[in-house]
Amino acid sequence: MLVQVRGILRERPEDGGTRPFRLWQGLARARPEPHSPLGRLRGLLLRLSEGWEGYCPHRRDPRAPNTLVPASRP
Repeated sequence: MLVQVRGILRERPEDGGTRPFRLWQGLARARPEPHSPLGRLRGLLLRLSEGWEGYCPHRRDPRAPNTLVPASRP
């Protein structure tokens, strides 16, 4: 599952918000404890699915950089 999440974050596809949500649904069935590693992953997937457009500003603004890592400043 971590490989899938990593791939989604690297590719940042158009349907990126639905893919983490589907993974979240799969973990919801397992009912992990909130502070366990799986519970934390479940929370991360939900946050990614809800705020996906915030991770892809280059789609709304062509002047925005196509990376989540800010450019280094001298």
